Amino acid sequence: MKAVLFDLFGTLITAESDDNAHRALSEKLAHIHGYAFSGEEHFKLYYELVHGKRSGVKLTSSKAVWEALKELSKKYGFKLRIDYPGVRKLHLMFHIAYAELYPDAIEALKKAKDACGKVGLVSDADSDMAYGILYKLKILQYLDTVVTSEEIGVNKPDPKLFLAAAERLGVRPEDSVMIGDSWKDVEGARNAGMKAILVLRRREVLDNLKSKPDAIVDNLIEAVDKAVLILDCTGE
Repeated sequence: MKAVLFDLFGTLITAESDDNAHRALSEKLAHIHGYAFSGEEHFKLYYELVHGKRSGVKLTSSKAVWEALKELSKKYGFKLRIDYPGVRKLHLMFHIAYAELYPDAIEALKKAKDACGKVGLVSDADSDMAYGILYKLKILQYLDTVVTSEEIGVNKPDPKLFLAAAERLGVRPEDSVMIGDSWKDVEGARNAGMKAILVLRRREVLDNLKSKPDAIVDNLIEAVDKAVLILDCTGE
């Protein structure tokens, strides 16, 4: 048995819809606090904590939103009008509302499952958000396992996430391919003994690559085709 693993945001879910969800959430938090700060300032601080120079802090997405809000509270001296559970609830609501699949996502999932037998998801998303989006977009049915950072207790590129997926699927790491849009997907998979395919959504990702992917492609269909070749899937 062989397995194809997918990342969620930026791979199956469009990066634009994820950014739009976070911008809407940041604007909502600014509104709640009487615009003591701008939504854009909060968004940029969140983005830095998750994707920028401070991403080594290894926060979940909702935690990064919360930490950004707390930093702004200290900076501008305003009292927080919402707690972390409230932030997490808004985080979940906006992401489910805004989530959009790439046009080829469902075809790619079906193709991977038909050809290789097992399909999994490995994501840094909060667990409730990941499942909420998968239910809304009706793609949970194509997945044999879902592994999140919140559940395992580590973030990408920690190989524990990828190894957990392989174990649950009952496949060896060397019989698995990870498809993602980030250097973290590539590095984590390679360090777990898997193959890795990079879907190049944003050119700047190339500047941050620490491990060489087995292939760099432009879309999900091409990624699955490469995975099938790499794994020598027979469709059994």
